[in-house]
Amino acid sequence: APVLFALGSVAEGQGNEREAMVLYRRCGDFPAALRAMGLLQLERGLNESAADALRKLVARRPQDVFSTVLLALALFRSGSQEASRRVLERALEARPKSEMLRVNLSRVELGEEPVFELGAKGDLKE
Repeated sequence: APVLFALGSVAEGQGNEREAMVLYRRCGDFPAALRAMGLLQLERGLNESAADALRKLVARRPQDVFSTVLLALALFRSGSQEASRRVLERALEARPKSEMLRVNLSRVELGEEPVFELGAKGDLKE
């Protein structure tokens, strides 16, 4: 799976998203491929497909706040605001000190889509 993922990353970097998706799918439940696949599908507006990939990722890595917020975003964009809220609530129960989860739960409850807060250097905070 790591080799297929690397090939998928190269294809994506070259702008060949279709080939990248084929390679990522061949990686099975490899976490990096699931995340890359979810991100690509979100970018293309394939929100339900993105949610499917990201559900698998969050099941394998429930402590991964970034992936949890991505899943919440995919669910929200697919019209499942309630499912998005539940995902964030469950994650917040496991990580009650997570500001990213708390902020995004509040956003979803207000009818706004989840976002990622960037630090001073532009990297994700959490």
